[in-house]
Amino acid sequence: MVEKDIKTLFNFVKEKTRNFSNIRSDLLLNSSRFILIFRLILCEKRATFAKRFDVTDSNIANLESGRQVIKTIQTSKRYCSVLHELIKNVEFRKNANLETTLNNFCKLKDLDSKGHLVNTYEDRRIAAKSGLIAVSKQKLNDLESEIAKYLLQMDLNEYKYHPEKYPFTFDSHKNVEIKNKTYNVDFILPNVSNPLIIIEATSITSKVYQTNQMKGSRINSRFANLKFSYPNINFFAVVKSKIGIVPMSFSEEIMYGKVINIEKINEFLSEIKNKLAAVVQPG
Repeated sequence: MVEKDIKTLFNFVKEKTRNFSNIRSDLLLNSSRFILIFRLILCEKRATFAKRFDVTDSNIANLESGRQVIKTIQTSKRYCSVLHELIKNVEFRKNANLETTLNNFCKLKDLDSKGHLVNTYEDRRIAAKSGLIAVSKQKLNDLESEIAKYLLQMDLNEYKYHPEKYPFTFDSHKNVEIKNKTYNVDFILPNVSNPLIIIEATSITSKVYQTNQMKGSRINSRFANLKFSYPNINFFAVVKSKIGIVPMSFSEEIMYGKVINIEKINEFLSEIKNKLAAVVQPG
């Protein structure tokens, strides 16, 4: 998440709460990411913030990232009752502005997983690399496994693909390094040493406009930064939507790649084949 996303989310929460003066009991219902703004205003680490709700820091992280959604009014009420008490605090009211929230976002972003302040670029690089190594060792989730299955079923013989020159394989959860930054990508074809196609897998579970917009913005930001260093790579955001469609609020944010609905698998495989065929000279 970048400062632009925080600004968008802050303004949305400010509007929904009437400038942080009224917390409705359904505020977090299907909009769980709003909780991030309250933590940033307080400038608290997740572990500290989580104690207010008697949950783990992992629970808070999942809510803030959108991986977990509050689906019942009872759960939303429980969280919102804590937030309601928070907004009564004079210090909270004093810091409930965009400038302070963005400053706190930058401060907290410079904390590593153990809560230590990361000061130097080298410290940041080491902390980031440690996290990326952990991600690279994770098993494929359900959507990623589904994509992998389809990729393995592809037949490229019709394109006279040269396996001796471009062995058709794919790498998953691999780190791609660009200047001063490393990204862990879901899939890279044919492999990390010869990147031609990058695929990011994501699920849509919410109908909330801002939630899907920010998810699309995050993926597009990754694609844009990678495109700068690898201008010939083709990017795909493969989406599994649990709300029936891929929302326009998500799709319109993807300017450096193509959005593919996993339900349209033939279109997806055709796109992959065409992109590979375009960069491999037929024999």
